[in-house]
Parts: sequence; structure tokens; C-alpha cells
Amino acid sequence: SIAQTPAIRSEQFPEGLPTLDDYHKAKCKLGNYMLTTTIEFHTIQMQVGNEGGHENPLSSFQWLAAVMLAFLYHFQMILYNCQLLQKFGRRYFLA
Repeated sequence: SIAQTPAIRSEQFPEGLPTLDDYHKAKCKLGNYMLTTTIEFHTIQMQVGNEGGHENPLSSFQWLAAVMLAFLYHFQMILYNCQLLQKFGRRYFLA
């Protein structure tokens, strides 16, 4: 997040900067695990026909994480005007 001081992620390294100390590496690892688990949950929701939402500021580096990009690509979603619109019309609203 850009709100974290000192910075622990960047646009180039959304999963965590390579120069982090052990504490911040663990913090990023936990955050990445939570994101991966959330994406797995969203995937299951969509597969069974349920809608869901994912809130995070557009400035969050989370949107650039490999797991998120793969999820968005896989479900042919488009990031537009603070909303993720799925091909079949379901809306994923962002804060």
C-alpha cells in the first residue's frame, strides 16, 4: 500500500520489495496469502453463480499482484471507473 511507511510494495514489486527486512517480508507474505485466499473464495463464488465484491482503493498495489491480474484476466473482467464488470453483467464494486 502507498499508505505504508516505510514502503513495502511498489508498482514494480506489488508482492513486496526485494530489499525488505525479515519482519516486512513476513508482513508481505501474510498479505499475499490473504489476497490469494480471497481470490480463491471469489472464484468459487463465481463458479456457483453467486456475486461478490472486492473493496480496495484503486491506488492499492494489490490490483497489480500476479494472482489478482490472473483472476481478472481469467474472468475477462475490466477495470473501469472504480467498478469491475464481469462479462456476464455481475458487478464487483470497489471503494
